[in-house]
Amino acid sequence: MNLKMNQTEWNTFHRRYIKRRMFHLGSKKIFSMLRFKWLAKLYTYIELFFLRRLVFPAAEYIVTTRCNLRCRDCFNYIPYISPENQYTVTLNDFKKDISNFLCGVNGINMLGIIGGEPLLNKELPSIVEYACGKKQIKHVVIVTNGTIMVSPELLTVLKKYRHKSSVAISNYSANKELEKILKGKEIQKFLLEHDVHCHLDENLIWVKAKKFQDMKLSDSELRAVFNSCSNFCYSIFHSQLHVCPRSSAFAAMKLYEPKPSDYVDLTTPCTQQNFIDFLKNDLWTACNFCPINTEKEKVQPAIQCPVAPYLLKEEDSQQLGC
Repeated sequence: MNLKMNQTEWNTFHRRYIKRRMFHLGSKKIFSMLRFKWLAKLYTYIELFFLRRLVFPAAEYIVTTRCNLRCRDCFNYIPYISPENQYTVTLNDFKKDISNFLCGVNGINMLGIIGGEPLLNKELPSIVEYACGKKQIKHVVIVTNGTIMVSPELLTVLKKYRHKSSVAISNYSANKELEKILKGKEIQKFLLEHDVHCHLDENLIWVKAKKFQDMKLSDSELRAVFNSCSNFCYSIFHSQLHVCPRSSAFAAMKLYEPKPSDYVDLTTPCTQQNFIDFLKNDLWTACNFCPINTEKEKVQPAIQCPVAPYLLKEEDSQQLGC
């Protein structure tokens, strides 16, 4: 593991790894008392520089881009992926990706299973069981839109691994248009009755999604966009670890051809250096397409587009508000 970096690289690595690792450790009981919090920082440095251990903060795995909703303001622009570019991972490919990922790290604090709508992947129970069975993965959370009931097969897995798995349900009940299909509270009650950790987010805040486009930015402008962003939800999609879910979505839409420096390749076993280089990088092609949301106009969560967004022309988008 080569940890030699210039000041710019170190600043990026510190923001993306050191601070997040310290935050995670600080939440543990042994460090949580005020007088012991400074130990989290000390332990982080000892772990990295002396023990040579790298614990990846968190990653979201997109098990399918298919979704049964068409949310206008989807933060990850999933509804804008056309049918020919949709992707659903198989269990075998998921196993290869996770196995190769874990070759390069000593652990993953949290693995999010997301979509699209992850419950549309028929192999989800086996996918979750494989992830939960890995000792290096500390916690697995499924993020669902609350429109599909948990299957008996998935429930069995969640009960088996209740100590390290949970379900997060997005609460879209403020949107009366979705009232007939939402099952969030029903799912929550069902899971809690079976002693499965479950959270229904009652305070969702969405902002209006801006139109993405090729902004033709220079390298210095790309760096400025990235450094102004706080979205560190690293995203695994199609055997690639991307810097964020939008990077994954833009790649799925084929807006750009990712360069080797734009992702970590999970088709072969990774090394610690792959992740060090990833975490110190501050230049990403995907930032060229990502609208900077300086004016965050709050909107009702899950407003539905009457037409699939990928079909809309610009004039239609403006007329429909999609």
